[in-house]
Amino acid sequence: MGETGIIEHAPNYMFMDWVPVGKYNLHHPPKAIGQAYLTAMYYNALLQGEQLLRLCGKETQSSYWKQKAAQLKEAFHRNFWREERGLYCDGLPGNETSDDIWLPDNLSKTFFSQHTHTLAVLYGLAPKEYHQALMTQVISDDTLIQAQPYFMHFVLNALAESGLFEKYGLEQIRCWRALLEECPGSLKEVWYGFDCDYSHAWSGTPTYQLPARVLGVRPTKPGMTQIKIDPWLGDLTWAKGSVPTPYGMVKVFVEKQHDGIVLSLYVPNEIQWILPNKESFTCITVNDAIVSDSCVTCQ
Repeated sequence: MGETGIIEHAPNYMFMDWVPVGKYNLHHPPKAIGQAYLTAMYYNALLQGEQLLRLCGKETQSSYWKQKAAQLKEAFHRNFWREERGLYCDGLPGNETSDDIWLPDNLSKTFFSQHTHTLAVLYGLAPKEYHQALMTQVISDDTLIQAQPYFMHFVLNALAESGLFEKYGLEQIRCWRALLEECPGSLKEVWYGFDCDYSHAWSGTPTYQLPARVLGVRPTKPGMTQIKIDPWLGDLTWAKGSVPTPYGMVKVFVEKQHDGIVLSLYVPNEIQWILPNKESFTCITVNDAIVSDSCVTCQ
């Protein structure tokens, strides 16, 4: 950490994404590109550590990490926010040099990326009132350094966090069509260009986003003892899928019909379930039985 309150003296700036930027690559970027990203990741680590300590009943240590996170959040906004652009820069420019192959010399130019803004929204570093404007920029501003398939997991989660998944989510997921047409049996590392391979699970975020956002199955208690089921079809006519749990598959089928939207569920008996938007459906079937309003919210 430096006197600025952010990460200043990292041994290298960690992998961000497989993205070339001039003669550099976000595999290990120079400080001017990687500093805000690494600081954001550290901030999230502080939040996770604070939560774990609190769950373990270690309130003193938990409070310490919570305070460190609050200080880092203030320093992130103070150092990286550029009012004239309405954006966070990716790092502080400078003339630092390095002999480490994983730490390129710093650059005197200021950079802006989808990556920094996505993490600022997803982890709550940016003020809440900035979230929708920032994520709209992430989707629409092609002057930002663009994300490859790996980092789209964070982008899609940040769209959900900012309430914009319904506006942009399916459009982004459809970018995978070209990858599947090129190689139906695996997951390509990049959208296009430069050498890559076809064996990266990190490109597989639609296999998470489609069950979590379209089928709407998300855990609300540890071990999926309780789940929320909140399907969203967008411009789709229907969606069908299964989500594995320790108690067996949760199965969801949702379809638009002429008189409304029907929902059919199979939920193992060991799992409590919540249907927050039950009024959206004209017919709800659970475990082959049509249910009334009085028994929809929890089983």
